[in-house]
Amino acid sequence: MNIRRFFSAGPFLLAACLVSPLHATMDDDLFRPFSLVSGSEQLTAVSSKVFNGYVRERDAAGKFSRETYAFGNGGQVSSSYLGVDMISIATSGAPHGGVVSDPTIDDVGFDTIARTIALPLSEQNYLPSRNPNGTNILIMVYWGRSSGSYLDTDGNDKDYVDAWNAQLMGFDTLRFIRERTDASTVFLGRSLRSQMLDQLHSPEIAALQMDRYYVIMQAFDFQAAWKHKRMKLLWETRFSLSERQHDFARELPTMAHTASIYFGQDTGGLIRARIPEGQVDVGAVKDLGSVPQN
Repeated sequence: MNIRRFFSAGPFLLAACLVSPLHATMDDDLFRPFSLVSGSEQLTAVSSKVFNGYVRERDAAGKFSRETYAFGNGGQVSSSYLGVDMISIATSGAPHGGVVSDPTIDDVGFDTIARTIALPLSEQNYLPSRNPNGTNILIMVYWGRSSGSYLDTDGNDKDYVDAWNAQLMGFDTLRFIRERTDASTVFLGRSLRSQMLDQLHSPEIAALQMDRYYVIMQAFDFQAAWKHKRMKLLWETRFSLSERQHDFARELPTMAHTASIYFGQDTGGLIRARIPEGQVDVGAVKDLGSVPQN
């Protein structure tokens, strides 16, 4: 990966990752009434993890110390796109996949998404940098709309689609979802324990089975990538919201703001937070230029 190219694209720095999602033509509005089973339309689901010993340092006042970053464009991906393996998601071969045509997300480009995420990042003292020698992390950004399993009538297909989407959007912290894809259930049926877990986690399953808007942010050690060509993952945050009655472009600021308190931290599982009334006004984005080094 040529890291130097990040610093030739202005304040929001791009990385080339080829993504060519397929567009499905099926009219999913026919099945929209079934989404009424989910009572979680107003909840943003957030899953955040840290890796390789990453810890956010705090200053003497107890605030997070400043860290500088550059953005990388991972692109819009689908839950069945083979190349998404690059972000550690084993989603190839999902029984139901593709991307439904949706102008609220299809017409939103990386620059808009990066500018929207930049504000909640700054609130957590992550600041953009143009100086490669002084940049701490590379934040790769991926986004998309999942294809939920509500269109699948076969129980086994549903289980597999749910498992793929659980990995994609961070629901895989609920380990029982993986157990639902155990091949033995095809012949032996679901165990009593699995059925009880389904009942216990029915709101999460209902949310997962519907189409969802999602954003994945993966933060890598920039200096390791820049100087040693080694991609060292430090943290990742995945957040999503039900597609039903929502507009990706309009909801993204609030989704990102809700998830931002977990940037660079470990949630220890899936967090689901209610979208507040109103919208977050990101205001005019300013170019901060190079960040002075201590």
